Amino acid sequence: MKEKIQRLVSKYLPDAIKHRRYIHQNPELGFQEYNTTKYIKEVLEGYGFKDLKYAVQKSQTGIYFDIDSNKPGKTVMFRADIDALSLTELADVDYKSRNPGVAHMCGHDGHTASLLGVAAILNEMKDDFKGKVRILFQPAEEGPDPGGAYEIMQEGKVLEGVDNAFGFHTYGAGDFGKIYFKKGDFYSSFIDFKLTIKSVGGHCSEPHKCADPVFIASKLVVDFQSLISRLKNPNKGAVLAVGTLHSGSSENVIPVSAEMSGSIRVFDIEFGRKIVESIKELVRSTCSIYGAEYDWYFYEGYPPLNNDKALTEFVMEETKKLIGSNNVIELENAKYGVEDFSYYAQKVPSCYFQVGIHKENEPEPFHHSATFKWDDSVLAISMGVSVNMLIKYLNSN
Repeated sequence: MKEKIQRLVSKYLPDAIKHRRYIHQNPELGFQEYNTTKYIKEVLEGYGFKDLKYAVQKSQTGIYFDIDSNKPGKTVMFRADIDALSLTELADVDYKSRNPGVAHMCGHDGHTASLLGVAAILNEMKDDFKGKVRILFQPAEEGPDPGGAYEIMQEGKVLEGVDNAFGFHTYGAGDFGKIYFKKGDFYSSFIDFKLTIKSVGGHCSEPHKCADPVFIASKLVVDFQSLISRLKNPNKGAVLAVGTLHSGSSENVIPVSAEMSGSIRVFDIEFGRKIVESIKELVRSTCSIYGAEYDWYFYEGYPPLNNDKALTEFVMEETKKLIGSNNVIELENAKYGVEDFSYYAQKVPSCYFQVGIHKENEPEPFHHSATFKWDDSVLAISMGVSVNMLIKYLNSN
């Protein structure tokens, strides 16, 4: 089995690299991946696949379909995200983005190319596994809100009959070719907020005549951190960050408003909601003391991503057998990033993992950076590991 997987990975790796570079050169934003979807469909049809359906009917983007062994067994899903980011690429590569202001700076081009290779390999290995593999090329992981996975769950077709879900992400901080797993909590949920402090404004020499939104906003930024330190159980994770704060246009004028925005990251969404209520109370009381008005907006985004412990343990051990224990890392700490694969993991036992792309003696590839780049030969690892875990898991049931 191991030798067969390696042989087929070698066969399809050149294709996967070609697909990755085409997708990289032609990036598209969430729910606008029309050319990407067309390209994926054409590649899959070239591999002999039929009955390809849109992942999101409303936008007609993304693709899903089944690879059926024609033997009874479970149905497992493997997902890759296909959307790009609103960034201008500055990476020095021959296959740079041709779409101004849009670029694959998070690795989704690699996820897509890897899954195209996985599908091709599984199609040649249908005699080697039981059950079905549902392949999902998902749009809009990066948004716009509420994101691609949410829309897929709302439409209700893609996850029908699925017993388990799998997916992966490139990992810029991870050693090249190593596979990283985390049991239980892996990615956090998020609640984003916007807050406006309002005043009538005035002259800086007469601060007693009007509320000072700059002072109030600055005080709130500091006080928000005390909410986390005082409300949070030290054994539970939470982060609150204010990312923007804008106000004023002159050094001697008390402005009429100050605007800020930020994000709350938690693994317990109920605790996140408690933080929101505390923020509201703090804003109300602070503005009341200093005589200001306020507006706020809160948006509850992707839920936390929780990996099924038994499933993750199984595929972790099978991955060690394939590539060696020294190349498989179990992470100790969860991450405060977010990932809409979490919607699938809420419904079926799931395993989401990471593939390291940081080569020794080279700069770390920072996701969402305009200079993000990585060596796509790592697709050989992601393809082989993915095929192996799917077959081994299907045959274990």
